[in-house]
Amino acid sequence: MLLIDLDRFKVINDTLGHGPGDELLIEVARRLRGCVRHSDQVMDGALESAGVRSHRTLEAVGRLGGDEFIALLPEVLDDDDAERVSMRILEAMREPIFVGGQECFVTASVGIAMFPRDGTSVADLMRNADVAMYSVKNTGRNSSAIYSPMLAGRGREKLELETALHKAIERNELVLHYQPKIDVRSARMVGAEALMRWQRGTTLVPPGDFIPLAEETGLIVPLSEWALKEAARQAKVWSVNFGFADSIAVNLPNRMFERTDLVEHIHQCVSAYGVPHRAIQLEITETGLMKDLQHVLPSLHRL
Repeated sequence: MLLIDLDRFKVINDTLGHGPGDELLIEVARRLRGCVRHSDQVMDGALESAGVRSHRTLEAVGRLGGDEFIALLPEVLDDDDAERVSMRILEAMREPIFVGGQECFVTASVGIAMFPRDGTSVADLMRNADVAMYSVKNTGRNSSAIYSPMLAGRGREKLELETALHKAIERNELVLHYQPKIDVRSARMVGAEALMRWQRGTTLVPPGDFIPLAEETGLIVPLSEWALKEAARQAKVWSVNFGFADSIAVNLPNRMFERTDLVEHIHQCVSAYGVPHRAIQLEITETGLMKDLQHVLPSLHRL
């Protein structure tokens, strides 16, 4: 079983519209059909010992939904043969597709599961092909991978990490490290930047291991809400202890702009600790905001 997922199809669909997106899916399906043998014809001169005619088992490819396709290859018996088919599929995707008057290039991520080694039921095979496919997504896309128990182990690790991250705030495991901002001309500190870290037991989890997961799951929103409050608290402590009057920069992810009460929330964070609004400096990535500028502009103006 091959699970085939188109890479970044959503970008094409959102940019050109659903009509051209459907045209692209139809063309992809046509190319995929050309990569498998749709044959249930009798093999010439072949007879079984019992006198029954032998025939090739039907291979099939179909669309599961969205931008995901599945190929069933009952006569593929080993990994090498499955990989050859997946390479044919990837090669078929290399040629540009013309839809909506636009030339588009589409790549795919392919996950492979073998019967009966990787599952004896449809559900098991699909789940394991899905695990293999997502391992391709996580390592750069436009390739294929064969399922292995090690890949499933990584999936379990990710699930465990996500569960632990849900509990990190209530367990007070998140910490902010502060990087000073220095004016090189005057050699004086002009502020600080807050960097989020996760103290998971005795292990300090690097941001590269949990920030992408937080963004993927939506947990980046409560994490960022906590960071704003914690930075405001720290600004108050420094103000009392040694007269700190500069700003602490906090990264504000694009998902935070989904909050209709974003400005009120920021106001509550600084008011709770009696620090001025200028105590918190917001760092915003422009490229992400540009995707939904109409909804973002009112909050930006208010800020």
